[in-house]
Amino acid sequence: FDRTAAYRGITVPCLALGFADDRMIPPYLAREVADIIPGARYQEVPDAGHFGYLEQPEVVNKILVEFFVA
Repeated sequence: FDRTAAYRGITVPCLALGFADDRMIPPYLAREVADIIPGARYQEVPDAGHFGYLEQPEVVNKILVEFFVA
């Protein structure tokens, strides 16, 4: 399904998080979503695969907390 039009209609702050070594959802896909959503941010976690939040929890949590506090 092409969700591009729906993504362009999002008006709340968004963060797309990519994991550099993710083979199931490559980081370029998360970047594409961030590029479509107006004002969205993209951030990539290095040395992390599909379960990056388990592989790099300190890094992921720091990114998320900074986003939510902003």
